[in-house]
Amino acid sequence: MVGAVNTNELDIYNKYKQAVIIQKWFRGYITRKHIKYLHAQATIIQKNWRGFCGRHTYYLLLKKTVKEFHEKNYNHLATIIQKTWRGYLYRKYVFSYIKLKQWKNLILKKNKFCLQLTKFCTSCFKQYIKQEEMCIWLFYILFKAHHLLRTYQMKGIYSTKGNSNSMTLQYTCNQAGANHLVTVYGKTLISGQMT
Repeated sequence: MVGAVNTNELDIYNKYKQAVIIQKWFRGYITRKHIKYLHAQATIIQKNWRGFCGRHTYYLLLKKTVKEFHEKNYNHLATIIQKTWRGYLYRKYVFSYIKLKQWKNLILKKNKFCLQLTKFCTSCFKQYIKQEEMCIWLFYILFKAHHLLRTYQMKGIYSTKGNSNSMTLQYTCNQAGANHLVTVYGKTLISGQMT
């Protein structure tokens, strides 16, 4: 009987073990199915929440972009209006193009007159400088050649024989030559009495 008890207990134990395995498998299946269902529901909730957040963020971004666009457009239009108005006021009350053109033409006329006057003065000054240089050279030559002129003691080479009057060159030299200070090449020469 001891062997029968052991066999009977062993059968009960095996059935128990099999029932536990079936329960374990069933409970695992139910749990996995429930977790899969929860994951699907969580995905739906997350999808809807993220869609709501995305739409809300997009709406705010769109609202901000439209506002910035309108502000930029209004600022641009306001700048054009202000620029036009300020230009009108400046041209009307501060700056006149017609007056500027008249002033420019007047300046051009004055410049032409001044240019002509400057050319005339320059030519006159050049002639004056040439005359001064000629006088300086004449005095220098007279100083160097004063011994060739006629004096009371001896006849000069520019005199004609038998004529006591001075020639025109000698007369000019006598008129110009009385104690003149002559400067040639930075040297100062004093011409003597040429009579």
